[in-house]
Amino acid sequence: MEVTLECERGKSFIILQSDTSEVVIKRHSTWSESHIAVAGRYGLLLAYQAIPEMIESAARKEASPEEKEVATKILCGFSAFIDVILKSPYLAPLPVFVTELLEASGIKYKPELREVGIGLYKFTPIIFTPSTVLRYRDMINKELELPARQAPSGVVDYSLIDLIVSKSANGSLIIVEEPEEHKNPLQQIELMRRMVNLSKEKNLTLVLTTHSEIVIHAILKEVETGSLKNDAVKLYYFKRDDENPWTTVEEIGVHKDGSLEEPLLDFEEAVVQIF
Repeated sequence: MEVTLECERGKSFIILQSDTSEVVIKRHSTWSESHIAVAGRYGLLLAYQAIPEMIESAARKEASPEEKEVATKILCGFSAFIDVILKSPYLAPLPVFVTELLEASGIKYKPELREVGIGLYKFTPIIFTPSTVLRYRDMINKELELPARQAPSGVVDYSLIDLIVSKSANGSLIIVEEPEEHKNPLQQIELMRRMVNLSKEKNLTLVLTTHSEIVIHAILKEVETGSLKNDAVKLYYFKRDDENPWTTVEEIGVHKDGSLEEPLLDFEEAVVQIF
Protein backbone atom coordinates (compact mmCIF):
# COMPACT_ATOMS: atom_id res chain seq x y z
CA MET A 1 0.00 0.00 0.00
CA GLU A 2 1.35 3.43 -0.98
CA VAL A 3 0.13 6.66 0.65
CA THR A 4 0.57 9.99 -1.16
CA LEU A 5 -0.32 13.47 0.06
CA GLU A 6 -1.03 16.20 -2.49
CA CYS A 7 -2.12 19.80 -1.98
CA GLU A 8 -3.64 22.43 -4.22
CA ARG A 9 -5.08 25.84 -3.48
CA GLY A 10 -8.04 25.41 -1.15
CA LYS A 11 -8.04 21.60 -1.05
CA SER A 12 -5.92 18.58 -0.17
CA PHE A 13 -5.87 14.97 -1.31
CA ILE A 14 -4.90 11.71 0.40
CA ILE A 15 -4.21 8.98 -2.16
CA LEU A 16 -4.17 5.34 -1.04
CA GLN A 17 -2.73 3.17 -3.79
CA SER A 18 -2.01 -0.54 -4.20
CA ASP A 19 -1.16 -2.72 -7.18
CA THR A 20 -4.83 -3.23 -8.01
CA SER A 21 -6.70 -0.13 -6.88
CA GLU A 22 -6.50 3.54 -5.95
CA VAL A 23 -8.64 5.48 -3.48
CA VAL A 24 -8.60 9.29 -3.42
CA ILE A 25 -9.89 11.09 -0.34
CA LYS A 26 -10.53 14.79 -0.95
CA ARG A 27 -10.78 17.41 1.77
CA HIS A 28 -11.88 20.91 0.82
CA SER A 29 -10.62 23.79 2.93
CA THR A 30 -12.97 26.30 4.52
CA TRP A 31 -10.84 29.11 3.06
CA SER A 32 -9.91 29.95 -0.51
CA GLU A 33 -6.35 30.90 0.53
CA SER A 34 -4.33 31.28 3.70
CA HIS A 35 -1.75 33.97 4.46
CA ILE A 36 0.35 34.96 7.44
CA ALA A 37 2.01 38.24 8.36
CA VAL A 38 4.73 36.93 10.65
CA ALA A 39 6.06 38.80 13.67
CA GLY A 40 9.28 40.74 13.13
CA ARG A 41 8.21 41.85 9.62
CA TYR A 42 10.11 45.14 9.74
CA GLY A 43 13.43 43.51 10.66
CA LEU A 44 12.93 40.76 8.09
CA LEU A 45 12.33 43.35 5.38
CA LEU A 46 15.53 45.21 6.25
CA ALA A 47 17.48 41.94 6.17
CA TYR A 48 15.80 40.94 2.92
CA GLN A 49 16.67 44.17 1.13
CA ALA A 50 20.32 44.19 2.24
CA ILE A 51 21.37 42.17 -0.81
CA PRO A 52 19.88 44.45 -3.51
CA GLU A 53 21.28 47.45 -1.66
CA MET A 54 24.76 45.92 -1.80
CA ILE A 55 24.30 45.17 -5.50
CA GLU A 56 23.10 48.72 -6.12
CA SER A 57 26.03 50.12 -4.17
CA ALA A 58 28.51 48.01 -6.14
CA ALA A 59 26.95 49.08 -9.45
CA ARG A 60 26.86 52.83 -8.75
CA LYS A 61 29.21 54.80 -10.93
CA GLU A 62 30.15 57.11 -8.07
CA ALA A 63 31.33 54.21 -5.93
CA SER A 64 35.11 53.93 -5.70
CA PRO A 65 36.90 50.85 -7.08
CA GLU A 66 37.74 49.86 -3.51
CA GLU A 67 34.06 50.02 -2.47
CA LYS A 68 33.02 47.97 -5.49
CA GLU A 69 35.69 45.38 -4.76
CA VAL A 70 34.60 45.05 -1.13
CA ALA A 71 30.91 44.81 -2.10
CA THR A 72 31.69 42.19 -4.75
CA LYS A 73 33.66 40.07 -2.27
CA ILE A 74 30.85 40.30 0.28
CA LEU A 75 28.28 39.23 -2.31
CA CYS A 76 30.44 36.36 -3.54
CA GLY A 77 31.01 35.13 -0.02
CA PHE A 78 27.38 35.58 0.91
CA SER A 79 26.00 33.76 -2.14
CA ALA A 80 27.77 30.54 -1.17
CA PHE A 81 25.90 30.44 2.14
CA ILE A 82 22.56 32.00 1.18
CA ASP A 83 20.69 28.69 1.19
CA VAL A 84 22.12 27.77 4.59
CA ILE A 85 21.30 31.20 6.00
CA LEU A 86 17.71 31.14 4.75
CA LYS A 87 17.20 27.74 6.36
CA SER A 88 18.70 28.80 9.68
CA PRO A 89 16.28 28.44 12.62
CA TYR A 90 17.13 32.02 13.58
CA LEU A 91 15.65 33.23 10.29
CA ALA A 92 12.84 30.67 10.14
CA PRO A 93 10.12 33.26 9.35
CA LEU A 94 12.12 34.82 6.49
CA PRO A 95 11.17 32.36 3.70
CA VAL A 96 7.52 32.59 4.79
CA PHE A 97 7.68 36.39 4.85
CA VAL A 98 9.38 36.55 1.44
CA THR A 99 6.77 34.23 -0.09
CA GLU A 100 3.89 36.33 1.26
CA LEU A 101 5.52 39.58 0.13
CA LEU A 102 6.17 38.33 -3.39
CA GLU A 103 2.68 36.86 -3.78
CA ALA A 104 1.08 40.09 -2.55
CA SER A 105 3.30 42.07 -4.95
CA GLY A 106 2.22 39.90 -7.87
CA ILE A 107 5.81 38.97 -8.66
CA LYS A 108 6.72 35.62 -10.18
CA TYR A 109 9.24 33.89 -7.98
CA LYS A 110 8.67 30.13 -7.97
CA PRO A 111 11.52 28.03 -9.40
CA GLU A 112 10.95 26.45 -12.81
CA LEU A 113 12.46 23.36 -14.37
CA ARG A 114 13.47 24.01 -17.97
CA GLU A 115 14.67 21.52 -20.54
CA VAL A 116 17.92 22.18 -22.33
CA GLY A 117 19.26 19.59 -24.75
CA ILE A 118 20.14 16.47 -22.79
CA GLY A 119 18.92 17.59 -19.41
CA LEU A 120 17.05 20.02 -17.20
CA TYR A 121 18.10 23.07 -15.27
CA LYS A 122 16.38 24.85 -12.41
CA PHE A 123 15.64 28.52 -12.98
CA THR A 124 14.77 30.77 -10.05
CA PRO A 125 13.69 34.35 -10.85
CA ILE A 126 15.56 37.02 -8.90
CA ILE A 127 13.50 37.61 -5.77
CA PHE A 128 15.11 40.69 -4.32
CA THR A 129 13.26 43.22 -6.49
CA PRO A 130 10.26 43.98 -4.22
CA SER A 131 12.35 45.34 -1.38
CA THR A 132 13.90 47.91 -3.71
CA VAL A 133 10.54 49.17 -4.99
CA LEU A 134 8.89 49.48 -1.58
CA ARG A 135 9.27 53.19 -0.98
CA TYR A 136 7.35 55.54 1.26
CA ARG A 137 6.07 59.10 0.88
CA ASP A 138 6.22 61.51 3.81
CA MET A 139 2.73 62.61 4.93
CA ILE A 140 3.70 66.28 5.19
CA ASN A 141 6.39 66.62 2.53
CA LYS A 142 4.76 64.59 -0.24
CA GLU A 143 7.79 65.01 -2.50
CA LEU A 144 10.00 63.17 -0.01
CA GLU A 145 10.30 59.50 -0.96
CA LEU A 146 12.13 57.15 1.39
CA PRO A 147 13.33 53.55 1.22
CA ALA A 148 12.09 51.21 3.94
CA ARG A 149 15.19 51.52 6.12
CA GLN A 150 14.78 55.32 6.30
CA ALA A 151 10.99 55.45 6.63
CA PRO A 152 9.19 55.28 10.02
CA SER A 153 9.12 51.65 11.14
CA GLY A 154 5.42 51.83 12.06
CA VAL A 155 4.49 53.03 8.57
CA VAL A 156 6.57 50.27 6.98
CA ASP A 157 5.02 47.56 9.15
CA TYR A 158 1.50 48.92 8.52
CA SER A 159 2.11 48.79 4.76
CA LEU A 160 3.37 45.19 4.89
CA ILE A 161 0.25 44.01 6.72
CA ASP A 162 -2.04 46.04 4.48
CA LEU A 163 -0.35 44.70 1.34
CA ILE A 164 -0.78 41.06 2.36
CA VAL A 165 -4.39 41.47 3.53
CA SER A 166 -5.63 43.73 0.73
CA LYS A 167 -4.18 41.48 -2.00
CA SER A 168 -5.64 38.27 -0.57
CA ALA A 169 -8.52 36.51 -2.30
CA ASN A 170 -12.07 36.74 -1.00
CA GLY A 171 -12.77 34.15 1.68
CA SER A 172 -9.13 33.82 2.78
CA LEU A 173 -7.72 32.99 6.19
CA ILE A 174 -5.37 35.78 7.35
CA ILE A 175 -3.09 35.41 10.38
CA VAL A 176 -1.34 38.54 11.65
CA GLU A 177 1.18 38.14 14.45
CA GLU A 178 1.50 41.14 16.77
CA PRO A 179 -0.06 43.85 14.57
CA GLU A 180 0.95 46.43 17.19
CA GLU A 181 4.67 46.16 16.35
CA HIS A 182 6.36 49.58 15.94
CA LYS A 183 3.05 51.48 16.08
CA ASN A 184 1.79 54.18 18.42
CA PRO A 185 -1.74 53.80 19.87
CA LEU A 186 -3.43 55.84 17.13
CA GLN A 187 -1.76 53.78 14.40
CA GLN A 188 -2.90 50.58 16.10
CA ILE A 189 -6.50 51.81 16.17
CA GLU A 190 -6.36 52.91 12.54
CA LEU A 191 -4.90 49.56 11.47
CA MET A 192 -7.61 47.60 13.29
CA ARG A 193 -10.34 49.64 11.63
CA ARG A 194 -8.71 48.97 8.30
CA MET A 195 -8.49 45.23 9.02
CA VAL A 196 -12.13 45.05 10.13
CA ASN A 197 -13.30 46.84 6.99
CA LEU A 198 -11.23 44.60 4.71
CA SER A 199 -12.47 41.50 6.54
CA LYS A 200 -16.08 42.51 5.97
CA GLU A 201 -15.55 43.51 2.34
CA LYS A 202 -13.69 40.32 1.41
CA ASN A 203 -15.31 37.84 3.82
CA LEU A 204 -11.96 37.14 5.49
CA THR A 205 -11.27 35.13 8.62
CA LEU A 206 -8.82 37.28 10.56
CA VAL A 207 -6.71 35.73 13.34
CA LEU A 208 -4.58 38.06 15.47
CA THR A 209 -2.05 37.37 18.20
CA THR A 210 -1.33 40.41 20.33
CA HIS A 211 0.15 41.74 23.55
CA SER A 212 -1.63 45.06 23.12
CA GLU A 213 -4.82 45.99 24.95
CA ILE A 214 -5.31 48.74 22.38
CA VAL A 215 -5.62 46.21 19.56
CA ILE A 216 -8.28 44.32 21.52
CA HIS A 217 -10.26 47.40 22.51
CA ALA A 218 -10.08 48.82 18.98
CA ILE A 219 -11.90 45.71 17.76
CA LEU A 220 -14.36 45.84 20.67
CA LYS A 221 -15.10 49.45 19.71
CA GLU A 222 -16.19 48.21 16.29
CA VAL A 223 -18.64 45.91 18.09
CA GLU A 224 -19.89 48.79 20.25
CA THR A 225 -20.55 50.99 17.21
CA GLY A 226 -22.35 48.19 15.38
CA SER A 227 -19.72 47.76 12.69
CA LEU A 228 -19.14 44.19 13.91
CA LYS A 229 -21.49 41.70 15.54
CA ASN A 230 -20.32 40.38 18.87
CA ASP A 231 -20.69 36.76 17.75
CA ALA A 232 -18.24 37.47 14.91
CA VAL A 233 -15.47 38.13 17.45
CA LYS A 234 -13.78 35.41 19.49
CA LEU A 235 -11.28 36.35 22.20
CA TYR A 236 -8.93 33.75 23.64
CA TYR A 237 -6.74 34.62 26.61
CA PHE A 238 -3.48 32.71 27.10
CA LYS A 239 -2.02 32.65 30.58
CA ARG A 240 0.51 30.83 32.75
CA ASP A 241 2.07 31.41 36.16
CA ASP A 242 4.27 29.72 38.77
CA GLU A 243 1.41 27.58 40.03
CA ASN A 244 0.31 26.62 36.51
CA PRO A 245 3.46 26.60 34.34
CA TRP A 246 1.65 25.13 31.34
CA THR A 247 -0.16 27.64 29.16
CA THR A 248 -3.93 27.54 29.52
CA VAL A 249 -6.42 29.01 27.06
CA GLU A 250 -9.62 30.70 28.20
CA GLU A 251 -12.33 32.08 25.95
CA ILE A 252 -13.69 35.44 27.08
CA GLY A 253 -17.15 36.28 25.82
CA VAL A 254 -17.95 39.53 24.04
CA HIS A 255 -21.25 41.31 24.78
CA LYS A 256 -23.32 43.17 22.18
CA ASP A 257 -22.15 46.51 23.57
CA GLY A 258 -18.49 45.55 23.09
CA SER A 259 -17.81 44.86 26.76
CA LEU A 260 -16.19 41.64 27.98
CA GLU A 261 -17.61 38.96 30.25
CA GLU A 262 -14.34 38.92 32.19
CA PRO A 263 -11.57 41.49 32.61
CA LEU A 264 -8.15 41.17 31.01
CA LEU A 265 -6.23 40.65 34.24
CA ASP A 266 -2.71 41.32 32.98
CA PHE A 267 -3.73 44.67 31.52
CA GLU A 268 -5.57 45.63 34.71
CA GLU A 269 -2.46 44.79 36.75
CA ALA A 270 -0.35 46.97 34.44
CA VAL A 271 -2.70 49.92 35.02
CA VAL A 272 -2.53 49.41 38.79
CA GLN A 273 1.27 49.30 38.79
CA ILE A 274 1.55 52.48 36.71
CA PHE A 275 -1.14 54.57 38.37
